[in-house]
Amino acid sequence: MAKPMASAQSQAATWARLIPAATRLGRYWRFADDLFDLTFAIDGDRLTWVATLLAGANTSIRLDITLRDALINTALDLTLTLHLPTTLANRLRRSYLERRLAIACRHVLEHIEDPDAFIAQVRRAVGDKQSVVFFEVPNANWTLRHGGIWDIIYEHCSYFSPHSLAALFRRHDFKIEAVKEVFGGQFLTIEAVPGKQTEFADDSAALTQLTAAASGFAANFLAKRDHWLKRLDTLRDAGKRGVVWGSGSKGVTFLNVMESGDEIVAVVDINTRKQGKYVAGTGHPIISPAQLSELRPDFVIIMNANYREEIGRMLAEVGVQAEVMVA
Repeated sequence: MAKPMASAQSQAATWARLIPAATRLGRYWRFADDLFDLTFAIDGDRLTWVATLLAGANTSIRLDITLRDALINTALDLTLTLHLPTTLANRLRRSYLERRLAIACRHVLEHIEDPDAFIAQVRRAVGDKQSVVFFEVPNANWTLRHGGIWDIIYEHCSYFSPHSLAALFRRHDFKIEAVKEVFGGQFLTIEAVPGKQTEFADDSAALTQLTAAASGFAANFLAKRDHWLKRLDTLRDAGKRGVVWGSGSKGVTFLNVMESGDEIVAVVDINTRKQGKYVAGTGHPIISPAQLSELRPDFVIIMNANYREEIGRMLAEVGVQAEVMVA
């Protein structure tokens, strides 16, 4: 029995959810514009979405779909997932996946207990095909250089520098095409193809700098922690109340390390699935940006400077004027 068509009202409501999700997706991909050119256009009940791969194979994927053919799911903050009709999904699978023009893996490798065995498995899967392999991971150099103490979380089994990431792939007969620092240096990307590496850059100076940064990390951790403890004490003594923006790993780590008191009253997150929940360990309530108009915080602590401009715009939209600080 055929399923009834969705009503015009339900379609409009679903499409209204798509527009901000697609907007967030566009902002998210611009940090990697040296990898992909991502564009989308909304016209009535149609979405045209084009991703052009700039590195490796010169390939474009274009989706042009109607609302009733797509189920929109914005489960993650900056992720738009389209569950496509079977015929279109099969066409994409045949055209791109089975040919294996590229294998992409973002922010997974650092969570794997044995990354060496995993990359060996990837190499076996590639076989003789000249596939481009693309991985992205947090950048240990940035964490050490900038005192990214909120980035040290138990879910990360490994942290990679450009040198160690390249060495891992070379060990399994991948030839390194490029290793880049992206997203303001916070992430590392690597592009590799099957083959033996015959030329090697002299990275002895980089290794010396990495060793020095690692040696000083403990002292930097204590200094940064003490700085924020004093700052929160000052805010509390002045009768100020504020929020932390972001209930991801950085925000959770910050709150648990600081063991803050009444000066931090809530955590803001745009992820609707987190709103109404509580931060692990500290129990801070997670609220939406719209709720700030009632809370009227005196200060906002953001966990990633890359989002300062975006968060500033959202604060202005809800009429909140507060001191913005970057942890």
